[in-house]
Amino acid sequence: MKKSTRIQKNATDVRHSLQPSDGQTLIEYALMIAVVVLILILAFPSLSRSTINVFTRYEDTLDQASALWTSSNIVFQDDFQSLDNWTTTRGEFDIDEQGRLYNSNSGENRSFMNYQGSDFQMSIDVAHLTEGQGYGVWFRASDMDSPSGINGYTFQYDPGYGNGAFVFRKWENGHEKSPFGRVDASDFEWYDEHEITLQVNGNTFTAFVNGEPVATAQDDTYTTGVVGLRTWGNSKAYFDDITIEEG
Repeated sequence: MKKSTRIQKNATDVRHSLQPSDGQTLIEYALMIAVVVLILILAFPSLSRSTINVFTRYEDTLDQASALWTSSNIVFQDDFQSLDNWTTTRGEFDIDEQGRLYNSNSGENRSFMNYQGSDFQMSIDVAHLTEGQGYGVWFRASDMDSPSGINGYTFQYDPGYGNGAFVFRKWENGHEKSPFGRVDASDFEWYDEHEITLQVNGNTFTAFVNGEPVATAQDDTYTTGVVGLRTWGNSKAYFDDITIEEG
C-alpha cells in the first residue's frame, strides 16, 4: 500500500473514531472533554489556575452535598395513622378518610408533635389549604399551655396577609409580632396542594415550596423548642407525610 494511501486511510479511521456511537456514554464524553481541557492548559499556561479553580470549586460543592445527605438523620416521621404523636392545645385536629391531618374547627387551632430541637429540616409532602386565610408551622416553640402565652416562631403560608405573602413571625408571651421576614406573592396558587419544607439552622430560617426557596429570615431570640401546626380564622388545611431530619 502506498504511503499516501495509508495516511488517507488512517485519517479516515480517526474521523470515524471521533464520531459518537449510539451507545456512547456520558463518561466517554466527559473523558473527551477532560482531554481537551488538559490540552488547553498545556497550550495556555495562564488558563491553568482559573481552570483548576473551577474544577476544585465544583468538586468541593459535590463533596459538601454528599456530606449533607449522608449525615442527615431522620428523627421524626408521621403519615397519620393516628394522632399519638400530637398534642392539641387549641381547637381540634382530626384525620380524614384519606389519612390526612386537618383542622376540624374554625378559629385558632394549634397542635404540636412530640419532637423538639434546634437545627433541623422539616418536610411536609402534602400541605393543602382549601379555604380561608392560611396555616402556620410552629418551630422552637415553648410555653404552649402557659397562662402567659406561647413563645417561639411561626412560618406562615398566608394568602390573607395583604395580597398574599410568605411570612416569618415571632411570638412573645402569646403575642404575635410583626413579621421579621416577609415575601409578597400575590399571584401564587395558594389553594393548590404543595410540598412545604422548613430549614432551621442557627439564627437563619428558610422556607421552600415545591423545592424552591420562597422566604428566608434571621432571628436569635429562641434557640430550641417544639414543632407544630396552626390554622386560624375560617381556614381549612390538610397535611400528610411529615418528616424531620437533623444533620
